[in-house]
Amino acid sequence: MIFIMIADDHQIIIDGIKLMLEDSENIKVVAETNTSEDIISKIAMQPVDIIILDINMQPLNGLDITPKILKKYPHIKIMYLTMNSDPKFIYKATKLGAYGYLLKNTGKAEFIEAIQNVAKSIPYYNDEVRESLEKYTPSENEVNIKNITKRELEILKYVAQGLTSQQIADILLITGKTVETHRSNLMHKLNVRNTIELVKIATAENLI
Repeated sequence: MIFIMIADDHQIIIDGIKLMLEDSENIKVVAETNTSEDIISKIAMQPVDIIILDINMQPLNGLDITPKILKKYPHIKIMYLTMNSDPKFIYKATKLGAYGYLLKNTGKAEFIEAIQNVAKSIPYYNDEVRESLEKYTPSENEVNIKNITKRELEILKYVAQGLTSQQIADILLITGKTVETHRSNLMHKLNVRNTIELVKIATAENLI
């Protein structure tokens, strides 16, 4: 039996998936949630093999919650079901370890086939998704994002809020010089020349 959790901010999507899977002999929906903050706690309540996850979740989106899920439950497989066909998001999903990426126009037969494959540790992507990914070349910024530290990301969020280096230093209880060093490292890693470009790239790459 394949145990499924559905995480989507629209209940009508969850209900539709449950209806689609109700006559499947070896697939059982055991949990559901409309918010990403409930995912990890609900996993602890019953065994889950696959999470069918939307990207547009709150408070953390699907891409941001994925590392937290896999850190605590590395055996679980993530399969995104979304309307987002942007190759940048597809690329990020693969780098995060997603086993599947399906668009919400996927038919029942393909959807079930995808679940069966993912359950066997065989990645599955819609043809449209796969073609989009094959044509996509990640930018230097995207390649360098994985090198950003937790502290740098924390500072980046404050920079995006318009805080000065000294204001950030006061909040984090560090020196202004340390903040400036982190800002400099961020600009180098993301290949930008000033704070405006830094915030623009961070926003585009969904870092803040």
